[in-house]
Order: sequence, then structure tokens, then C-alpha cells
Amino acid sequence: MTIPERQGAFFEFCNIIGGRAVTEFNYRYNDDDLANIFVGVRLVGGQDELDSIISDLRTGGYPVADLSDDEMAKLHIRYMIGGKHLNS
Repeated sequence: MTIPERQGAFFEFCNIIGGRAVTEFNYRYNDDDLANIFVGVRLVGGQDELDSIISDLRTGGYPVADLSDDEMAKLHIRYMIGGKHLNS
């Protein structure tokens, strides 16, 4: 997903996630406007909780891609998140 690259954006994101345990968080600077992040959240309420989190994030203006069932992405994307090529 992406979050704005500005002061307070991470705090706003955390407020939407609430008291849930974040199990993984990868961030890499992308540009002056947006940051790409990869987030894992521990769920105790199953699919209903996941649907609620995604809905809350989208309502908050955060584009979300759910990779829960994409094993290839889960193995590799954490190493590929964000960042421009050095020659960009």
C-alpha cells in the first residue's frame, strides 16, 4: 500500500490499524509525495477483521492490495518494496 510522504501520515495509519499487533512493516522512500509500505497485521477475528481493516484503510484514502493468499508475493515483495532505481 502507499501512504503520503508527510509528517503525521504514519501516525494516521497507526490510528486506523488501532491496537492490532503489526507483525511486519517494511518502508522505503519512493518520492516526495508517496511512500510504499508492506504491512503484516495479526488477526484474531479472521476474514471479517481483515475485511474491516481493508475497508477502514480504503475509507481513509489508503490504496490497499491484499496479498494474504499470494504466497509468491509474500516470499518476495518484502524485498522489493518501494524505492527508486539509483539512476532515477
